[in-house]
Amino acid sequence: MRTDKILILLLVAVGTAWLTTWVDNGVGIGWTFSVLRNWEQFGFFNLHGKLVHNAGGFQVNTNPEIYAGHRATSLYPAFLLYHLFGATMWGCYLYYALIAILVALSIWQLLGGTERAFWLAVIAVLTPGYVRWQTTLDPNLVAVLFGFPFSAAIIWLLSRPTLKGIHWAVLLFIILIYSSLNWTTVFVHGMLFVTLLLLGRVPARRLMGYAGLAAAMAGFVILISIASKMTPHAGTSGGLSTLLRSYGWGNEGYGIDLSTTTACLRLAAANVMGLLPALIFLGWQFWRCQGWRARGGWVFLLPALVAVVEVLGMRNYFGHHPWMSVHFILLGIILAAVVWKERALTTAAPEVDDRARIVFRLAGLAVAFTYGILVLAMGYAHTEQETNLVTLVQEHSARDTTIVVCRNRDADLAGIALRLPELFDRHLVVVTNDNDSSLAVVPTPRMILTAVQPGAGTVAGTSQASNGNPIQRALLEWYSRFIAHRRPGDKLEVGDKYFLYMPAN
Repeated sequence: MRTDKILILLLVAVGTAWLTTWVDNGVGIGWTFSVLRNWEQFGFFNLHGKLVHNAGGFQVNTNPEIYAGHRATSLYPAFLLYHLFGATMWGCYLYYALIAILVALSIWQLLGGTERAFWLAVIAVLTPGYVRWQTTLDPNLVAVLFGFPFSAAIIWLLSRPTLKGIHWAVLLFIILIYSSLNWTTVFVHGMLFVTLLLLGRVPARRLMGYAGLAAAMAGFVILISIASKMTPHAGTSGGLSTLLRSYGWGNEGYGIDLSTTTACLRLAAANVMGLLPALIFLGWQFWRCQGWRARGGWVFLLPALVAVVEVLGMRNYFGHHPWMSVHFILLGIILAAVVWKERALTTAAPEVDDRARIVFRLAGLAVAFTYGILVLAMGYAHTEQETNLVTLVQEHSARDTTIVVCRNRDADLAGIALRLPELFDRHLVVVTNDNDSSLAVVPTPRMILTAVQPGAGTVAGTSQASNGNPIQRALLEWYSRFIAHRRPGDKLEVGDKYFLYMPAN
């Protein structure tokens, strides 16, 4: 790779990391960040590397809350950088940037290391669909992000002229390490198997060997994850059938009041909006090369179709979190492009790297970056009040602070109190009022969160929410009415202004 390409890739990685601040203000929101902070504060080995997500670290040693259903391995890479950078968000920014580089290089390698492959790769990691779910550090996301280099490595390895014993050992090791990330690696294995089958350059013996190893290891992880989810501590009741209905096609759990039409609308909107620059680039290349003339017709689309089927198979789960599906669909599209490139009957003429062409491509990259900002800004406007509230608590209270909500003065806030500890990463209690007797049982240090201007003792207040410009508000209203169809309570409804203050007692 030439120096100019390396520089562009580094700038894109920095841009991708910066774009994440448009999602969560750079504070780190969600249970996964509670896990990272608990590992850092109480010791990774003391907590046995498990997904201990006690908000604020409250009662970590006496009553650890372990997140069920996911594998802790998925957070180890992020925690390593988080720890090395002094438990600050700079470690997470570096993680976002390095993952972007890894994904981009993998796409470039998968598509033959060509000039066009490079530009598709850097555009893909700048799309809002790639960026938006990054800040969750979701184990499902980790599984598919590492699925890009995994797919590149497996295709390269199985396509070698000869495979010796050492190669089979490496294959086994790679599949073992990758499959241990999370149970959703099985989705990537499914897409990759179909890709290998269609490529035709992988002998049947190798293909069956890969399939057997992947099925055994991924299947084992799935069984462990289901067993973890079914434990009484996980809060799952009703057995395996209830679990499947909640995540699949039932009217339980994530599926309450979720129709298939609504789920498909959400998924289609998230993927089209989220991947639009990459889709335009791919569509243009497909048209130039008359891609419909590939050997086998449209069969090259099967890897992408597998991704769609996998996402729809968990209709409730992905329908409730549509932006989580974007990375799975992106990988399916890239693997479909790998097959198409192999089967294409017409290829585009080699490109010449003249200055005018480079300037044009850089301008296109800038447009993709700007588009990403615009879409992410829309999402930020939608959650701005919630994000400002979380930022207030995290930036103006120590992690061991107990946040107090008084029911007599903030009934609305008390009504959503159960959902706040995970967002704040703070222990939170609701008391009847702020008199001495009510506060006496609250652990110290403590701060009161209120929507009422407290006067004396005020530490800080939330920033004034802009709620977006008129165009953003109109678009969000249209999206909510015709696409999202969210039921009451799905979105956390918070006010414009909140205050933190120190009680006198």
